[in-house]
Amino acid sequence: MAKEFIGCVEGYLTTTDIDAHGDRLTPEAVESFADQLRKDPKKRTLCLQHDAKQPIGYITEFHVETKGEWKGLRAKVGIYATRPDVWEMMQSGALSGFVYGAKLVDKEAGVMSKEECSLFNRDRGSVLA
Repeated sequence: MAKEFIGCVEGYLTTTDIDAHGDRLTPEAVESFADQLRKDPKKRTLCLQHDAKQPIGYITEFHVETKGEWKGLRAKVGIYATRPDVWEMMQSGALSGFVYGAKLVDKEAGVMSKEECSLFNRDRGSVLA
């Protein structure tokens, strides 16, 4: 794992708001995602376009924020110094967010599988600002 970062970005990885696909995670699923990141540091690595052979950064800090019934998983992500191409895409706006991958076991209820969660970059997104 790279120890030096070219820069860092902060924002929400996921919230209980409806996402771009019309899905909504439950507060429990947001907590489960945070728990998975705590238990398995390998899940904190971000990859370019879902390609595990192209790591671009690492979640250095994260916590769950709660406002009433709303929950959000907020994180600080360090972009590896070895990936100036990714940093440049972020600076230009060509890459503006990250998205997590999860298996919804109950799409209607927004319940996420406890076994699966991973993070990837998202082109022109706004998940992580």
